[in-house]
Amino acid sequence: MFSPSRRLIWIAVLCSVLFMAGLTRLFLLRFEAGNVYPPYSSLRTDPLGTRALFESLNRLNAGSASRNHRPLDQISFDTNTTLMIIGLGDDASFWDRKTVDTLLQNLARSGGRLVLAFTPSSRTRPASHEGKAAQEDDQAEDKPKNQDPIEEFVEEEQQDDEPCLCDEGDLPFGMAALGFRFRRDWDEPMEDMAVRFYGQPDFLPRAIPWRSPVAFELRDNSWETIFTWQEQPVVVQRPWGRGTVAMSTDSYLLSNEALRNHRFAGLLAWLVGPGQNAIFDEFHQGLVKQPGMAALARQYRLHGVFAALLAVAMLFIWRQSAVFVPVVRSELEPGHAPPAAGRDTSQGLVHLARQHIDTKGVLTVCFQAWKIQAGQRVSLSRIGEVDNMVQQAVADARKEVQVQTYKEICELLKRGKRP
Repeated sequence: MFSPSRRLIWIAVLCSVLFMAGLTRLFLLRFEAGNVYPPYSSLRTDPLGTRALFESLNRLNAGSASRNHRPLDQISFDTNTTLMIIGLGDDASFWDRKTVDTLLQNLARSGGRLVLAFTPSSRTRPASHEGKAAQEDDQAEDKPKNQDPIEEFVEEEQQDDEPCLCDEGDLPFGMAALGFRFRRDWDEPMEDMAVRFYGQPDFLPRAIPWRSPVAFELRDNSWETIFTWQEQPVVVQRPWGRGTVAMSTDSYLLSNEALRNHRFAGLLAWLVGPGQNAIFDEFHQGLVKQPGMAALARQYRLHGVFAALLAVAMLFIWRQSAVFVPVVRSELEPGHAPPAAGRDTSQGLVHLARQHIDTKGVLTVCFQAWKIQAGQRVSLSRIGEVDNMVQQAVADARKEVQVQTYKEICELLKRGKRP
C-alpha cells in the first residue's frame, strides 16, 4: 500500500511527533516544579514559592485566591479584596510614581488591604563576624600600598555612616507617601527571632523566626508596630483612607518552606485580613500574561475547529501517501488480456462493441439506435428510405457493401428533412 519512500516519510513524521511529545513533557515537568518562576511566586511548588498559601486559601474558600498579571494601577479594590505583593526587593525599582500613586488612590477610595512583603537583596545581607573579618583582610590586600591614609580614613567613615538603605533625599515617591524607609544596623549581633510588640492581640505568636537584616524606620505616627527585631519594627500596619497597608521586611513566613516548618496560622490570617478575595500579584515578578493563539482558542472554545483542521490535514497526507489503484500483477491469469494503456473512451467503446455485436448486425443496431432519436429531426419518408437501404445491405454479406451503404446514408441525411 505504501511505497518505500513514503514509508520513510511516515517514519520521520512519527519520530518528530515522539520527539516533540518528549520535549513538551520535560517542559511540563519543569513548570510543575515551578523553579522556572521567580522566588516567592505563587506558581512555585518548591520551598522558595508561595503556592502552598495560595492553594490553602482556595481550599478554605473555593475561588478566593487568584493571580494578577496586569499592571498594579489596573487593579480594582473593594472592601473584600486583599492584594498580596510578596518578594519585593528593598531597592527603589518597585516604587514607580505613577503606578504606586494610582494603586494607593484606588486603595484609599475603595477600601481593601495591601500587603507588602519584602526580601533583602544580597548586598544588604550582613556577613558573619568571621566572614566579615576575612572580607576586610581581602580588601586590605587589594588596596594599593601607596594609598593616601587620609583618603583611606574617609572611605572607612563613609562605610560606617551607612546604616540606612535609602538616603534622606532619595526616598522614592511611594515610600515618602507612606512615611517609611528601610534601615539596617551592622553593629548589633544578628538575632534569628522577631518578638510581638507590646499590646498586640494574643492570637499572634509571641516570637517568629526572622531571616532579614532589614527593619523599618517609620516617619508617620499612623504606623502601628506589630513585630520588632532587635527593637526595630519589622512588621507594621497603618490605615490608608478606607483601606489598610501591612508590611513586612521578610517574606519567609509566607513561603512554602515556612508553611511546613514554621506555620503561624494566626499571623497569616492577620496578614491576609478579613477580605474574602486574595490577589497574589505576579506582575512585579515579571510574569505578564500575553495571550496567544492557543489562549484565544481556549477562551472562545475553538477546540473542535482545530481538531477538524487536524483531521483534514491527516486525511490529505494519507491521500497523498496511499495508493488506492490496484497493483497490476506481473503474472496474468490465463484467459485475461492485459489492460490497454494509452487509449481513450471512444476506443474503449469500439473495443466493447466489437466483442458483443456481430459484424453483419452492426448497421442494423446503429439504425435502431438512430431511429429512436430521429423522429423529430427527419421525416418519415426519409426514415423509410434509410430502412430500405439498411435491409438491402444486411441481405448482402459483403463488408464493403455495408460500409458503402453507411456512407450513402450519411449523404442522404445531410439533405435534411426534405423527401
